[in-house]
Amino acid sequence: MKKNTLSILLIFVLSFSLSAGGPWVKGKKKGYFQLSFTSLQYDELLNGFQDPNSGLNREVTDLTLQAYLEYGPGKNWQVEMALPFKLLKTGDQLLDVPGNLYPADTLAAGKLNAFGNIHMAVKYLILDGKFKMAGKLSMGAKTAEYDSITGLRSGYDAWYFAPSFSVGRGYRNFYYFTEAGYRFKTNGYSSDFLFTLEAF
Repeated sequence: MKKNTLSILLIFVLSFSLSAGGPWVKGKKKGYFQLSFTSLQYDELLNGFQDPNSGLNREVTDLTLQAYLEYGPGKNWQVEMALPFKLLKTGDQLLDVPGNLYPADTLAAGKLNAFGNIHMAVKYLILDGKFKMAGKLSMGAKTAEYDSITGLRSGYDAWYFAPSFSVGRGYRNFYYFTEAGYRFKTNGYSSDFLFTLEAF
């Protein structure tokens, strides 16, 4: 159970990682590159923050290799890009799910190796004083794949667009910022509000 809770928390944190960074920009001809790897393994899904969660018939392994880039073509603006590649797998063994009304009705075990939603963004510094303010327009491409035999999906089967604004301030050994926006998704997916508050 602890493993599943940790996986759910990691999914929540990772889903907001692309909106981090606040109102600061890298500066002209400056950049940042990161190559990351994450590993998740779970056998249940969060059920609207209620207990019990929804049990899955097979354990799922989700490995993600992601390249992330920030670059400032100009003094007050920067571009961002994230390229995630996912290695997904469901276990061969069927799990004993409490209260499962259809134990024989399950998807086949298998694998899916595919790109997730490629993420791109442009951030512009609006206010550059003690307090910083920036506007950002993010876009996710409809580059994910779906395998109907296993039920595995590497991301949204949709495009998404997310305008947002962030305000923050930095000190010598401390900073804080808040960011808010709205993400519009195509293809019948529901849209959602985005909000980040960070201090360190």
